[in-house]
Amino acid sequence: EFYDEPNFRYQSSLDAAERADVLIVAGTSGATNLPLQVGGSAARSGALIIDINLESNPFSRLAVTSGGYFLKGRSAEILPILAKQLSGL
Repeated sequence: EFYDEPNFRYQSSLDAAERADVLIVAGTSGATNLPLQVGGSAARSGALIIDINLESNPFSRLAVTSGGYFLKGRSAEILPILAKQLSGL
């Protein structure tokens, strides 16, 4: 895989992950490199990671081991509930 800045926002994605307070990952298996790097960067920076997926995956393991959450289910069902909860904070 090759990710560049003009097409994939490679470096800006990693920079944003380093500054993130929360990273929500929804409906991906974590099978490609850039998303995994973003997750790792966010975790190393202390971001809360929330993974929403039908199956356990690298993001769910990263979320749980870094003090975040794995919400097992369909993102189309869980995201609206999560958004409502977060908007009340």
